[in-house]
Amino acid sequence: MARRHLFNRLSVLVAFVVVGSAAGSAWGQVVPEYGGIVRSAPQPGPFRFPEMPTPPSEKQPIGDIAFVHKGDIYTVTLDGKHIRRLTRDGRNAFPIWSPTGRHIAFTKARTVKGKFPSSVLYVITPDGRYSKALAPPRQYEAVYPVAWLPDGKGLLAGVHYLKSDVGSELTVVMLDGKPYAPYQTWIKVGKKAGFLKERTVDEPWEFTPGQAAAFSADGKKMLFTASTEYFVDSPRFDLYRMGFDGSNLRRVETLPRFWINCLRWHPQGRKVLSAEEHYPEKGEYEAGIWLRDAGGKVLKKLVATTVASFSGVDWSPRGEYIIFQMTDSKYPRSEGPGSFANLSRYSSVWVMKADGSGKYKLADDACHPNWR
Repeated sequence: MARRHLFNRLSVLVAFVVVGSAAGSAWGQVVPEYGGIVRSAPQPGPFRFPEMPTPPSEKQPIGDIAFVHKGDIYTVTLDGKHIRRLTRDGRNAFPIWSPTGRHIAFTKARTVKGKFPSSVLYVITPDGRYSKALAPPRQYEAVYPVAWLPDGKGLLAGVHYLKSDVGSELTVVMLDGKPYAPYQTWIKVGKKAGFLKERTVDEPWEFTPGQAAAFSADGKKMLFTASTEYFVDSPRFDLYRMGFDGSNLRRVETLPRFWINCLRWHPQGRKVLSAEEHYPEKGEYEAGIWLRDAGGKVLKKLVATTVASFSGVDWSPRGEYIIFQMTDSKYPRSEGPGSFANLSRYSSVWVMKADGSGKYKLADDACHPNWR
């Protein structure tokens, strides 16, 4: 059984090292199955979010929502009155706000020596005036943001080697380029837990967390997926919880034949959102968004979709609402650099209450929403 990888690979070996166009055509669409009526907002600009019939009670502006439209990064307030386009090259994906609100991390597709597209980790200021690549582009290497560190001085990023048996790494990247002290502690924990595998003389160790991770709001705890086994066609990443200092590591859940692609911790620490894909031995493939408690145990399924994105769900600033991505059957199961310009084409952005009720469609031709 083949499993969709971020860049369409069947086998991933993971290491932990420091290191405008017009809006979609469906504005004003009635969506009875979700109980939502989308009304277009009479505003100029390359991309418009419609107004909601019953907007949330939080005072405006709630905080900017970052999203992707046709491969470019935008921000918008929930009422649609403050829209800003941050990039203009159509090669961007996976925006994530920093905890301080001073930066947005994202990945930008690049070609190195005119060959296979790679991607580079960038940060940009919310006004779009300042952007910076956090590392030079490397051939056959794609980097994407996973989660900001609690203090906002760096972030956890996935590094995928697109044409190599090495597979992937989960990396800590600091804005100032300096080493990150907790890394050594995490490495020690990984060795003891069996996440580190001896492989070759040249590259003797691999730490094998999965591609999803989240930090609690107080910065004291982590949830992440990890594996103690190699795999090819039968993936097995389990869900773990650990103190930020490496203490109290425990396995929350065994995940046979399904993957967690994205984790987002509630801003007040009570719950966790997870975007997942299930590949049962019997039965049909299932993807969607689940609600878990702070320990990682499943509470309920909130949304069913065709593909669970690696950056497709987030909480509102106070945790009363959830913004999420819906995909149709044509959404690429590979979200790799070569497809960044087309990902939003088969996706739409929605909002709902934290309990999963009151779903409203915000926009077509939009993906990868993230709330400041």
